[in-house]
Amino acid sequence: MLSLLSLLTACSPLSFDAHDVDADASEDDEAAALEGDELVATSRARGPSLTVDPDLAGDAFVELRSYRRDGDGVPAWSGVQLYLAPVSDGSKTFSLPAAPPRRDRAGTGEPVVYSISLRAADDDGAPGAYVGVADAELVFFSRGAAPSGAADGWNLVEGYGVEGEDPRYVPFDEPLALRTSLIAEGSLSIGGVPGFPIDPNTHVTVATPDFASGLSILDAPLTGDWSATLDVAPPAETYVDGIGALFNVYAYNDDGDGVWDGETVAARACDGSEEVMVSWGPNAYDLVTALKLRSVGMRSGWDLVSTGPTGTHGVPAERRDLLILSPTCTVASPD
Repeated sequence: MLSLLSLLTACSPLSFDAHDVDADASEDDEAAALEGDELVATSRARGPSLTVDPDLAGDAFVELRSYRRDGDGVPAWSGVQLYLAPVSDGSKTFSLPAAPPRRDRAGTGEPVVYSISLRAADDDGAPGAYVGVADAELVFFSRGAAPSGAADGWNLVEGYGVEGEDPRYVPFDEPLALRTSLIAEGSLSIGGVPGFPIDPNTHVTVATPDFASGLSILDAPLTGDWSATLDVAPPAETYVDGIGALFNVYAYNDDGDGVWDGETVAARACDGSEEVMVSWGPNAYDLVTALKLRSVGMRSGWDLVSTGPTGTHGVPAERRDLLILSPTCTVASPD
C-alpha cells in the first residue's frame, strides 16, 4: 500500500486519468438483483454470505462496487454497483450471487474486484459521501484461475494487487469490520514547544514539502510555546495530483521578509521520535476518490499524521498540542 511518506519521496508524482462509471448490473442468469434490503441471486446457485459490521451510528449505506487499477496499481475506474443496502445500527448480512454480473466480467478472464465501502446518508436520506472503505475486498476468480491460497469463485482478500504486499485471505464466517476511516475534521488545532534554541528571527510555518519553492499556508514568529489552527480548505495549487494536500510543520530562520520562501529548515514538528505532517483531503463523492485517499493514508478534511518507520498513522487528539519542534525528532515529548 502506498504511504504518505512514499508519495513524497517518489521521483515523480502519481498521475491519474480517472473516471467513474455508475452503471447498473445487467440481469442475466448469474447477475444480482436488489429486492428490498436483501441481495438475492437470480439463479438457483448462490455464493457465500458476507456479514459487514459498520461503526457509523445513524443512517448509512453499505456498497459493493467494482473497480479497476491502472498500470501502476492505482485505482482509476469504478463500475457496476453490485449491492447497496441501508444500515442504521448493527451488522448487515447478505448473500453474494453465484458470479459477478456479466458486464463486470467482460470476457477478459481477469479477476473481478469489488470494494466494500460505507457511505453516509445525505440530507435527503440518499447515499452521500464515502466515509469508509474496508481493508478487505471481494475478488472473484474464474474456474481454474485462482492463485495459490485462493478458491475458485468469491474470495475476501486484504492487500490484493498492492505492490509489496502479499494477499491475505479472510474467512467469510467472521464479520468484516467497516470503519469510518475517511472521516477527519473540519478544523485542526496543533501546538507544542520548541526543542532547540530560538532567536527573534525564528518562525514556524505550515508549508508544502518542496524545500526550494514550498508554499506556506500559515506563518508566524516563534517566541516560545506555539499553536496553530487550520479551518479552511487549502489553495488548489497545494494539491497532490488531485488527491489532497500535504504539509510539513517547519521552524526556520527568516531572512527578513517575514514569510517562508525556502529558507533553511531549523526543525520539524515531531510526535516523540516521529515526524508529523498535516494532511487535507476532499470529501469523497465517488469510489475512485475514496480509494485514492485510502491508498495514501489520507482522510477527508484536516488530519495530523505521523510518518515514522512503522508507517503512516493518525496522531491522537490528546497529543496534537504536545508536538516538539526538533532538528532530529529525538527530543522526548513533555508530559
